[in-house]
Amino acid sequence: MKKEQIEKMSFEELVKKTKTYKMATIVLSVLVLIMFVTSFFSYQENGVSFSVFLPLFFLPMVLTNRMTFLKLQKELKSRQKD
Repeated sequence: MKKEQIEKMSFEELVKKTKTYKMATIVLSVLVLIMFVTSFFSYQENGVSFSVFLPLFFLPMVLTNRMTFLKLQKELKSRQKD
């Protein structure tokens, strides 16, 4: 999400987007954690396969959501001070 788009949002939109990104980040993090655990057990039973590396492909998505959430939260805090 571009910074200029964040600055153009209303306060209510920021609150809504922040809640959405927070929930999405939590859900994605839990899913990737579950994928890491299952890939670990898969690795122990079957050795190296594609499923072992699958959580690594989803990790950037979690990090991107987290960074966007932090930007939204920062903008929200700056507007609350005003």
